[in-house]
Amino acid sequence: MRSLSLHSSAIRLKSAMKTLRLKWDQTRESWDDQVSQEFEEQHILPLETQVQAVLIGIDELGEVLRQALQECEPRP
Repeated sequence: MRSLSLHSSAIRLKSAMKTLRLKWDQTRESWDDQVSQEFEEQHILPLETQVQAVLIGIDELGEVLRQALQECEPRP
């Protein structure tokens, strides 16, 4: 149950980051100057890196939880 919640949270986070990237790319079509480049470097790119790290962490945590649940199941 918990890993399913982690999985759905990861999907929502990935979708939100994809939406942000699409919106940002659209914004850059009309706002393409030094300030927009700095904004991307200081905010968008670090956020993408952080989100990717979180998604990896969620996958790893999900695997640990799956193994823990499997080990806690009663054995016949």
